[in-house]
Amino acid sequence: FMHAELPLNQGQQKDDDAKNILVVGDIHGCMVELQSLLEKAVREYNDGRPFSFIILVGDLCNKGPQSAEVIRWARSTPNVLTVRGNHDDGALEAALGDAVRRKKEKYQWVMAGELESHLLPAATSSDRIVLSDSDVAWLAELPYTLTIPGWYLGQPQDTIIVHAGLIPKLPLEQQSIATMITIREVLPICDKVGVVTHFEYHERQKGKPTNDGPEVICGVPSPWAKAWNGPQRVIFGHDARRGFQRYKGNHAIGLDTGAVYGKELTGLILPGETLVSVPSRPYSRVDKSDGR
Repeated sequence: FMHAELPLNQGQQKDDDAKNILVVGDIHGCMVELQSLLEKAVREYNDGRPFSFIILVGDLCNKGPQSAEVIRWARSTPNVLTVRGNHDDGALEAALGDAVRRKKEKYQWVMAGELESHLLPAATSSDRIVLSDSDVAWLAELPYTLTIPGWYLGQPQDTIIVHAGLIPKLPLEQQSIATMITIREVLPICDKVGVVTHFEYHERQKGKPTNDGPEVICGVPSPWAKAWNGPQRVIFGHDARRGFQRYKGNHAIGLDTGAVYGKELTGLILPGETLVSVPSRPYSRVDKSDGR
């Protein structure tokens, strides 16, 4: 399914001691930082209790050193859920034989595997973690959004977890896959009297699109999250260049704080919206482009 919703009926064992939900930003193979974040969040912000759910905003892999470990951990750890990011999509395509993806350096771990984090540098190829068929099947089944109903958090609005974002004023079922895993900016489109009728996906590299119809572009590209006015709250990642995002009205919260670039890995605890973060080491080159 493209869209999932909590609570899921997947046989999760209910832990009566668990409470709250932790949403984690883009991990990109930073397994050490992920473990540090989870330990800190439980110890300092959740009374030492486990979380009812840990939800990842996608981009579990690529650029960092332990992509396969993160995927294996997310797949095998109870009550860990994730939506699909563009890098997860790319890794899946490489695993399924896409020749273009397999030529790129950032996907070499998919074929060759990775050294386990606790092993010495002299470890042999036989010690490498390689994605299993079950790992690949799990990636293929990831949804693009996960909705937490408002009642589940005791709040009036639903919360949508998505990797990149959504086009404002467009119903969830009409959002494209490309939008959900790659969008960062939108352009407002107005009618002849200047009223915004809808928004269009804007690709940063391609400049302004042309519009020959009765409606016209009536503004400059801006973060989609800035234009998002609900009714749902959206929690997303994908935009390391902007870092943590929260706009007026608190309708959208961005959690990609550049963990793989030596900045921070950030999580958000629900329902109270408590932020928790840990510093990280730089595993990848500075993000010069859109990081796709």
